[in-house]
Amino acid sequence: MPMVYVTSNALVVHFRHQVVRGDEDAQWQAVESSNDPIWHKPRRVASSHYPGDIVTFTLYSADQNAPAANQNRVLGCATWCVPAKAVITEVELEMEMLAPWQDLNDTRLVFKVLPTPSPSKTLYMIRHAESRWNYAQKNIAVFDLVSDVDHGLTYEGCQQSQLLKRKIARARQRAEGGESNKGSEQGDDAPNQTEITFMQAQLLCSSPLTRSIQTACISLADHPLMHDTQDRANAGRLRLLSDAREYKSSVASFDCIGAAVGPKIVGRVVEETQKAYNGAAASMPPNAVPRQEGDGISALALEYNDCAQVWWTTTTESDAGTFETRIEEFLNYIRYQPEDSIVVVSHSYFIRALFKNYTHQHALDQNATLPNVKYGESYQVADLGHLKLENCGVVAMNLDFSTTTPIMGAKLLFGSRLEGKASAAQVTPAKEKPTKVNRQLDFAGE
Repeated sequence: MPMVYVTSNALVVHFRHQVVRGDEDAQWQAVESSNDPIWHKPRRVASSHYPGDIVTFTLYSADQNAPAANQNRVLGCATWCVPAKAVITEVELEMEMLAPWQDLNDTRLVFKVLPTPSPSKTLYMIRHAESRWNYAQKNIAVFDLVSDVDHGLTYEGCQQSQLLKRKIARARQRAEGGESNKGSEQGDDAPNQTEITFMQAQLLCSSPLTRSIQTACISLADHPLMHDTQDRANAGRLRLLSDAREYKSSVASFDCIGAAVGPKIVGRVVEETQKAYNGAAASMPPNAVPRQEGDGISALALEYNDCAQVWWTTTTESDAGTFETRIEEFLNYIRYQPEDSIVVVSHSYFIRALFKNYTHQHALDQNATLPNVKYGESYQVADLGHLKLENCGVVAMNLDFSTTTPIMGAKLLFGSRLEGKASAAQVTPAKEKPTKVNRQLDFAGE
């Protein structure tokens, strides 16, 4: 199988049937600038599997700074024999390192055998609040920010996050109190049934860009999962997903370049939040104090996931297939999580691309309206593929992964609006591919 890499390490799994029908391959993309790569990206490595089949993991060096003879060369490999009963388990293998890398013989590969997931999921996407880059674009002052990257929220953005936090708190009170679900459908701010269901989300995630993490830890502070008393695995935690970051359309997309990895991410989030409040204080009258409700950022428990290493790119993603591949990785990750209801804080272009490319024709044919009675507006599902979700806007989508275009329906929550005039332009969904039902062996690389 031909392979092209960018930098650092890449992993390929080679699956060999012991008896007949030949070989199959699955590939994990290169991880930049890391000698300890983490993928956390599931793959289907075979259409079917049998006891005794052999799975070969091959590790490649894709370091473009290495001598030409050592570029894209095999570092080592490990093999695993499919057991008689492929149970859900975590497997650790020793890699047999090849010359001249024998001094790395303590290298280990950890992967998990995953169960076949439920095809149905509910995904809640939140667009981050107003960032310094957003503000600069509105005021034609982007030049002032080109010397910086990964721009945090403005003070206004912090307040937008607080407003969403209060809306979520009201929905939580309604959900816990079992009160009537009248409200948003009638034009006021009381939560509707979908917003109450939002309270039952089992996993909270965010893009690793600072503005998204700030939005998540402020607006979701009162989500039940942040105060769970049942000791659930995801209680009080926010998981970072590198694939949920914004599209980097050009070398000038400085707001899409990260500035920290691993534990340093929290420090940057705290610093950027304080900068927003300090900036507001400097522009206010002497006796005025910017409203700074408890954000809980310093105590934030982050799961760095695949963001313990460099998770951004300094090049563009305009090459054919690059961004599309990342969206597919994101959806595949959501699909293979054990949780059926997931919240992700992300970005406007990323959310639009999801709807533009993965909305099922059935959802378009239904021509369902997405009303915002409070503002007298009405949208259609197709509008989500070409109009921006407003800052701190929330949209729920029903997913069915038995099809390659899994978005089967959507709904705007908490009075969210779209920016621009609704035209209900039809989305052209990705071409439907036939779905095969086979026994499948699924892996999550790490």
